[in-house]
Amino acid sequence: MSLRCLEGQRVLELGSYIASPYAGHLLSHLGADVVKIEPFSGDPTRALFHGSPGGTFIAFSHGKRSICIDLRSSEGHAVFERLVASAVILVHNLAPETVRKLRLSHEDCHGIHPELIYCHIAGYGPGPLENEKITNPLVEAATGIMAEHKVEGRPTRLGPSYFDLFAGSNAVIGILSALASTRRAGRHVEVGLYETGLHVSSKEIIGGQLSARAAQSNRLGSSAHEFALPGYGSYRTRDGRWIHLLMLSDSHWSDFCGALGIVSGPELSTLKGRQAHRAHAEILVTKAIAEHDFDDVAGRLRKTGCSFSEVIASANALDTEQARHHGKTYRVRIEDDQYAMPAFPIRDDLPAVPPRGEVPRLGQHTMELLESLDYAPAEQHSLVSSGAVFAGT
Repeated sequence: MSLRCLEGQRVLELGSYIASPYAGHLLSHLGADVVKIEPFSGDPTRALFHGSPGGTFIAFSHGKRSICIDLRSSEGHAVFERLVASAVILVHNLAPETVRKLRLSHEDCHGIHPELIYCHIAGYGPGPLENEKITNPLVEAATGIMAEHKVEGRPTRLGPSYFDLFAGSNAVIGILSALASTRRAGRHVEVGLYETGLHVSSKEIIGGQLSARAAQSNRLGSSAHEFALPGYGSYRTRDGRWIHLLMLSDSHWSDFCGALGIVSGPELSTLKGRQAHRAHAEILVTKAIAEHDFDDVAGRLRKTGCSFSEVIASANALDTEQARHHGKTYRVRIEDDQYAMPAFPIRDDLPAVPPRGEVPRLGQHTMELLESLDYAPAEQHSLVSSGAVFAGT
């Protein structure tokens, strides 16, 4: 299957914030013509940054076409039905109540287009909470991740909405699987955001069970974790920069000590010993890093093959030589400004073709999409004047 496997295929995207728009973003990288169906107020992420489109909207909605439809009106719903008949895939993350109220269920859509691949990124999958709403931070709280991530002792969300992104990715996996299936009629793909959070958190969930059992048998403290290792973390260099080290094995420790001239003693030569003398090992690493400027530390570690990276601010993440290498970014345009967008990370034998680099204005493509649905000019203007659709400004 080529990375341009959806070339020219129409995808309808409903919903807002991250999960569904991210799925649409991935599908656009596979060549799809993604039509973003928005209410007249627009996707809320259009106004998250001081009333203007924020990083979420620019990153995950550029290259799409925007049409504004009042799905509550009969005329607007008729436009939606024509769009469904013209599409191959529909993906949304709307709440169950909204889906029922606006007649957007897979039964409704398959009644219009029996071979449509319908994908719902739900808050919860089947179960007692399936009609409830849940968002990424709440999934972090409900799956144990937030309890593991404390700032000054207070459970805190991670920052990036990883579970939304994974749910969007899972949706695309399900969609592509349906496309590859010999049974296409009436395919209904469902991804639960909560269930995605559980699945992504498998390592932590199993680790919690291991720690609990170890604590019960008095083998380890209840706070023991798989990667709570000395020398695995961020340390400050003499010139105030931060370096993140990755010491997972005895050879990693030996190479690090050799690079910085540390005499650690036999009690720290094994992982078990370093865990038993964690405080001492951490003092050694912290002090050694603090005695050198970043470039000196990096040069020493690179010679011995130690794994490390500078901790870089997000605003500067694309300033490195690796990030500037050909093909790693492309330009995204919003009105008179341009931004560097990280490229799709998957490659195949065909040259990558990024989506159109334009961030759509609200309703920018309403009229051209109505025309593609065979509405006559008079019908198009009637839909606008009746308030069934919005054609932007």
